[in-house]
Amino acid sequence: MNKKRILQALFIGFICLVIVTKVVRLVIDYYTPSFLFELIDQAKADKALMERIGGYEEYRFSYSSPDRAKLHFELSIIGDDSTITYEGQAAKLSERQWRVEQVKTTVWAP
Repeated sequence: MNKKRILQALFIGFICLVIVTKVVRLVIDYYTPSFLFELIDQAKADKALMERIGGYEEYRFSYSSPDRAKLHFELSIIGDDSTITYEGQAAKLSERQWRVEQVKTTVWAP
């Protein structure tokens, strides 16, 4: 193979990788309960909280099966200085709608 064909193959591979990454992200976002993203947005909008944890770096979450009537979740928003964790339960209203029933918030330093 000459250099031009190798570069073309690498470019096509890169484009395919970008497309697959975007599709996977869309699928994950579609099936993740929207209230988790709302909690992240609320935390990011709270300037005092962001100062306390050292700004927003990333988030991590886990939750039980969304096929049940109750969804147990844990959401961690990670900053430079500390992490805020939301643990709680949400009730299923419809296929993709949830109502947060209880939330326990904890701020801790790594």
